[in-house]
Amino acid sequence: MIVATGPSAPWTGSGREGGKGAGLRISSRGPERSTGAAGSVKGVPSGRTSTGRSSSSVAGFGSEWLRQPASARTQRVARKRRKSRPPRRRIPRVRTIVLLGPRGAGKSTVARELARALGVAAIDLDARIAARSGKPVERIFAEDGEERFRELESEALEAALREGGVLAPGGGIVVRDRNRDAIRRSGAFVVHLVARAETLARRIERDRANVRPPLAPGPPREPHYRALAALTVETDELAPEAVSARILEALESPPP
Repeated sequence: MIVATGPSAPWTGSGREGGKGAGLRISSRGPERSTGAAGSVKGVPSGRTSTGRSSSSVAGFGSEWLRQPASARTQRVARKRRKSRPPRRRIPRVRTIVLLGPRGAGKSTVARELARALGVAAIDLDARIAARSGKPVERIFAEDGEERFRELESEALEAALREGGVLAPGGGIVVRDRNRDAIRRSGAFVVHLVARAETLARRIERDRANVRPPLAPGPPREPHYRALAALTVETDELAPEAVSARILEALESPPP
């Protein structure tokens, strides 16, 4: 169920300054070739039986299939296979999606599901930062300090926004004005993932790969999440696939 929570942000953007609470809110309640006998090709017509009927055929092509040149047969099979595949989802005018929320909200997992559905890249910003710096995030914090990490984070965010795809940044990405401005300018569709405190704690405890150190108290982040987001999804009772489906549903719906 999709419920409006305030003036809707532009569907190709991420909300305008002063647009706190803008957007929507979604509640968690609401033929293969193989050689057979006598060198025949499995699934391909191999002659006629004593009744004069074709002994086999390729599904959907009929007995005239072999009379065509080999290249034409190959092309027809390829076309048939392509038609049988589910099409990738294409969302008009949306090039980049940014998932915001606190640690444990499910940003990285949902980003992978959503990117798979759309046929685009899923970009985990912490992974990008670690790859560029040559050391994991916890070592950056320990050896270089949070300020250095935030600088690397801003650079990685700006590069990822230029690249496009589904971005999953860390929860503190909204602390810097530079980052919030970059998200707004990019025209990204911003989704705020929310969950109850007990849900976040349970997920963080369960996620052994989550090695970020605890941070000192800083400025509130929730107001920034809400101001940037065009869509808010409550994830407590939803699997990542369901969260991704809700986001796709909202993207494919006409703006109110």
